[in-house]
Amino acid sequence: MPRKDAANWTAHPENLTHAFQFLFDQKSRVGNDGNFDKTVFNEAAKHMAEKYPPQTGGPKTADSIMNKWKEAHKLHDFILQAKQKRYPGASGWIYTDNLGFNVTDDDRDA
Repeated sequence: MPRKDAANWTAHPENLTHAFQFLFDQKSRVGNDGNFDKTVFNEAAKHMAEKYPPQTGGPKTADSIMNKWKEAHKLHDFILQAKQKRYPGASGWIYTDNLGFNVTDDDRDA
């Protein structure tokens, strides 16, 4: 059972949408490792406290937002890998949501 002061993401799932929208709006601040630094998550927590204060549970902290972000990325990666394994295509090309088909200039004619 979560601590009484822990962020409650299930009572109002729209809060996760608001937190992720804030992060999507900060996409230009993603580092070379593909993640945000702690500063962005701190700003997200401040944004959530000001715009969407908790109705149940504790505040949405930088750590709780970062954990939800990482969970979402793990799920996205899992789905992407499943798609690649399931639909490799007869050509050998692989389709991904991020890159589309991996066709290059060298094999475009094929």
